[in-house]
Amino acid sequence: MKKVLISFVALMLCFQAFSQDSESSANYAGLTLIPRLDLTPYYSKADGAWGFSHGNSSIYTLFEGSASEYFSWTLANHWISTGRLDYGDDFEYGWPYTSLGYSNTTNWIDLCFINLNFSNWTISLGKDMILTGGFEYDDWDWDVHPEFATSLWNVLPVYQWGGKVTYTTPNEGHEFAIQATTSPFAERFFSKNLFTSSAQYKKYGEVYEVIASASVLAYEPEGRAEGNIWYYPLFVLGQRVHLGDWTLTLDVSNNCEVIEDPLKIREGLGLNAAVTWAPSEKFELSWRGLHARTFKMIPSDLTRWNTGLLCHYYPLKDSDALRLHAYINYDNYCGDANLTFSVGIRYNFLINLW
Repeated sequence: MKKVLISFVALMLCFQAFSQDSESSANYAGLTLIPRLDLTPYYSKADGAWGFSHGNSSIYTLFEGSASEYFSWTLANHWISTGRLDYGDDFEYGWPYTSLGYSNTTNWIDLCFINLNFSNWTISLGKDMILTGGFEYDDWDWDVHPEFATSLWNVLPVYQWGGKVTYTTPNEGHEFAIQATTSPFAERFFSKNLFTSSAQYKKYGEVYEVIASASVLAYEPEGRAEGNIWYYPLFVLGQRVHLGDWTLTLDVSNNCEVIEDPLKIREGLGLNAAVTWAPSEKFELSWRGLHARTFKMIPSDLTRWNTGLLCHYYPLKDSDALRLHAYINYDNYCGDANLTFSVGIRYNFLINLW
């Protein structure tokens, strides 16, 4: 692991030194400090009582930039988090500093990769998000509301080390990518012969957009000899339609649930939908809902459905740095229902370094 990190840092310094002679306008760097505070009362049907949490309150930093038209980087750090809704009593307050060498959990380094750009081709090396999702994965973590998210986003450790090759068509309307990373089912990076292979297609457009992905995640089944490797296939088709002030989004997946301890993916049908009305750049109101049902499981009727209303407001003129948000969410997971209310604020403090 040390050799991999040293090689990665050396490669970054090498390309940055090489690109210092470039007079390209792409030479820039920015550091963004991103605090978020949520106030989230909730009612648990299982306990018959009200509780309170700080929702997705967190502090992140984002350091990204470009030294030339050929070289850019992204580093996103997750400094503190208050934990996520776990459909029960506990909201674990997170200090993600103790699991840096592990791949089966999320730690304080979310993204740490470089991009090498050559015309329509991009090579990405480092720690990046696995290409396992649709539009749900389009948002930064600090913008997501976990109560509306699928278990794929909430549970699966999708930030892994590896590489990706991307081709964008000359008209920038289509994007194709293939990727190989470490597996979230391996305890430590590169400790076992467990990897994830993914492919993704994106279509961009003013009216119709697509994000489709296919992944194969390697794991070792419990109770079997070491080195007996099996694979989870994971497919997601995301589609989005823009109709004036309205946006319709639907992600369809063959995954319906991800569970922890031990980490498993359950086969099924997952639907994640949203209808958003945005009459201006300052305000948007959304209905969101999801439905997940397992296949070939006992019990076979294991289902989760979730629905709610969400409001975003951006009060600053000519800027979306400040976001005020509020939502109500109802989640029924095998009868253990939670009713959640939340109000919150998120601000992006951008510092232009050069």
